[in-house]
Amino acid sequence: MEIFVLVIYFFPAIVAGVRSHHSAGAIFVLNLLLGWTVLGWVVALVWGFASVKENKINVLQQGEVVGSVADEIRKLADLKNDGHLTDEEFNFRKREVLKRR
Repeated sequence: MEIFVLVIYFFPAIVAGVRSHHSAGAIFVLNLLLGWTVLGWVVALVWGFASVKENKINVLQQGEVVGSVADEIRKLADLKNDGHLTDEEFNFRKREVLKRR
């Protein structure tokens, strides 16, 4: 019974940890210190589910990445290998990089 209560109490921190939330530590602290209040627990839970990570593809699209053609194609290949780009998207973006140079 006590373990069940602890799991329910730390559920927001567990969710953040399982989802690899970039602020999992802060969510745990909020949950630990203010989880006893309903508002603190709900805020921690919502924050745990609202995972916002910077999308590497958007950085490439915005042109913030500056480097040689080979560097840009290598970064695209890394995105493809990580599963962020399909083969079709990779080839399209590679052609775009080659056109710009």
